[in-house]
Amino acid sequence: GATVPPPAARGPRVLTYGEATGEARFTVDAYQFYTEDEAATAYAAWSEGSADRHAVTVAGQPVGERAIVTSGADKAVVWSNGTSVFILEGPADEVEQFYAYFGL
Repeated sequence: GATVPPPAARGPRVLTYGEATGEARFTVDAYQFYTEDEAATAYAAWSEGSADRHAVTVAGQPVGERAIVTSGADKAVVWSNGTSVFILEGPADEVEQFYAYFGL
């Protein structure tokens, strides 16, 4: 999971996928902040070092950003949407496909 959240964060809510099936395990840490500035600060810290960044859009309008962070055999997709920040972690060769189907 992510490092300790800033004091202004509510969460994380930890969602885990794949444990019961014995397949690859994916974990999503979901944080809710009180302001967009607090969410932006957390996103910047958790996505630091990523050169792979793209806009997060809703109905064609940008509402945040997503970044890919790789660490060994694992990869994380970190994304923001207003006052929320999400961190999806899983196997490097599968996490981006899972993110594409996650739906947030």
